[in-house]
Order: sequence, then structure tokens, then C-alpha cells
Amino acid sequence: MRRPRLQAAITGKAGKQRELGPEASHERNVLAITRRIHTKAARLRRLTEEAKQLRAELRADRRELRLVLQRSSSFTFEQLEAGGKCDAVDAVINRQERGPQ
Repeated sequence: MRRPRLQAAITGKAGKQRELGPEASHERNVLAITRRIHTKAARLRRLTEEAKQLRAELRADRRELRLVLQRSSSFTFEQLEAGGKCDAVDAVINRQERGPQ
């Protein structure tokens, strides 16, 4: 207990420390610890929600990747275009198969 008093005297806050009794000091400590607990709990809730959102995005990306990998690239660009299922990936694959023109 001597250390906080000595530090208060050195920093010039000795008058303020003397005004606070043991009950007020205890109350300040309880409030400070409670504030830290609530702040960390709120941060944990925010991070949990962010992790849940990232998991959903990751699931959607994996689903999309599986769909792209399952698709056959042996169709010609014209067939895909006629079927209405052409996208950028198919166009690139088709150009690579045709070679330079």
C-alpha cells in the first residue's frame, strides 16, 4: 500500500489520493475491473459475429469452387454461348484450347 501513496506524492496527485477513503478506492477498483470485463465481452461478441460471417463466406466460396471444378471444360465456346451458360472462366479455357489466332 505504500507504493501507490509514494507514486501519488511523486506525481503530484497526493491530495486527490488522501481525499479518497478505502471505500471509494475499492469502488473505483470494482468499476474499473467491471468496465474491462464488459469491454472484453463486447469485443468477444463482435469477433464471434465476424467469425460467423467469415465462415458463411468461406462456405459459399468453397461451394462455388466445387461447382466450377465439377463443370466440364470440354464444351466449345459456341455451345456454351448457345446454351446460355457461358462465363469468363469458360471463355478463357476456350481461348487457351484454340491457341493463338
